[in-house]
This record gives sequence, structure tokens and C-alpha cells, in this order.
Amino acid sequence: MTTRQRLSPREGFPNSLDISGGRSIHDAQHAPYLVAASLHELGLVDWIPRVFSFLKMYDGVARWMETGMPEAAFIANLDLREEIKRKRSGATPPEQDPAALRFRLAVVLTNSPVTLFGARWKLERRFKDVPMDIPWNPLEQPWLSFLGQHIDLPDHATLHVNRKGRHFRQQLMAYLLER
Repeated sequence: MTTRQRLSPREGFPNSLDISGGRSIHDAQHAPYLVAASLHELGLVDWIPRVFSFLKMYDGVARWMETGMPEAAFIANLDLREEIKRKRSGATPPEQDPAALRFRLAVVLTNSPVTLFGARWKLERRFKDVPMDIPWNPLEQPWLSFLGQHIDLPDHATLHVNRKGRHFRQQLMAYLLER
């Protein structure tokens, strides 16, 4: 049995976004699928696992940063869509060297706003205590794993987020360009 539902907000019926639970192909949760499709269209299918590993490093970090900052996968999708537009418009040669394209996209990904940020757990019970820091290194531990450390840390541990993540840029580039 099929039911039909009018999609007229004026008459009190849900619009198309209400039917999909508020989801859209343009929302952050759908971005990884679009990243994979974009890399496929650019001829970089073999690079998908590496890019997804990079995005996993920063998954969830945007919520801890500036209000309204999109997730890493959403930003990567926008950057890849721009590259596809350039390719379709003829701004880049159709038979472009995949290594040069990969390098250009690695530069774009490592300059993403989410890579600006760094974090550390600080452990200091009293003012005179020697402070202990546990810095976050995205190449060694994804953001969500770093946050999960709080379970094993003492109650006086505090999370400090800063704009000192750029010093990983060269290592992130090397990581993305590894074969």
C-alpha cells in the first residue's frame, strides 16, 4: 500500500527535509560519501583510504573549535568540488598528472581550517605543582581518541584548545603523499 503526502508547508504538511529527518546530501554527515565520489571522479580512487585516514584524524574537532565551523570532511568535500569544477571548465588539462593533482589537493587539505587547531590535556592540581601536558598529535592519535583519554586521566585534568596545530603541516603533507 502506498501513501501520498502533500509537501506544502502552508497547509501544515512537512516539506521534503522533514520527510528525510532533516538530512540532506549537503549536510556534514553525508560529506564522506561525497568526498569518495569526488576522488573517484578526479581519478584518485587509490587515494581514498589515505584521505579518509587524514579526515579521521580531525573527525569531531570542529565542535570544539569556533562556533559554526564545519567538520573536516565537509570542508574537504567543498575543496574537491572546486577541483572538479576546474576540471569540467577546462581550467586544468584533462590528462593531468595524478601526482601533481594529488600534491595540489594535499596542500589544500593540509591548509584546511581544522588543521589550525591543536590541543593538550593539562594536569595541575595545585598552583605550585609542576604542570604535566599531554599534547595532541593528529598523526599519532585521532581527535576522538585524544578526547577519550579523559576517562583515564585524573579529575583535575583540563582540556586546552589552541591555534598551534600548524606545526604538523609538513608531516600531514608527507602522510597524504605516502604511497
